Amino acid sequence: MNGILQEIATSGASLKSSAGEFVNDPFETKKREKVVRHARAVLSAVTRLLVLADMVDVERLLEKLRIAKGSLGKVKEASTQDELNATFKEFGSDVAKLQAAAGLRQKDLKDPTRRDELAAARRDLKDNSLMLYTASKAALEHPEVAAAKQNRDFVLRKVQDAMQRIERAVTGTGPLSARDGTGNNLADAF
Repeated sequence: MNGILQEIATSGASLKSSAGEFVNDPFETKKREKVVRHARAVLSAVTRLLVLADMVDVERLLEKLRIAKGSLGKVKEASTQDELNATFKEFGSDVAKLQAAAGLRQKDLKDPTRRDELAAARRDLKDNSLMLYTASKAALEHPEVAAAKQNRDFVLRKVQDAMQRIERAVTGTGPLSARDGTGNNLADAF
């Protein structure tokens, strides 16, 4: 990154110098070409910096996603009410950080389909995360009831699916939910 910043500074200084020469003699073709060449160099260096900054933002978001997935695993493995409370508190904090980062990324996305998918995945993560605590608590309190465990597993899969959809929308890889048959599309219901 320091190399790119140095390149921007060098290119900017060259542009400033050539622009000064051009202003003094605006009809000289060689001076105009020199200004254009230096301006393109500045634009190219700034573009590389923006791309690098964007890549860093995506990696930071993906790290928050990995952390949230890890804490989700702890919630899944909780075997007592106290353990569930502690792990869910950690999970809630991690999801809040993920939601904040994903919200910022959502504003940056230019592809409306990916932006909408990220918004839907964030909403599903929020809604299903709230249900996960209740479903997990019921499964712990009533281990003899198979439906309670099935309900918890269903909500857990919905949370995992929302996290996968966030990852796909952020990285621009994989199918979007509207086309992948995850049941998030009205046509899939039929």
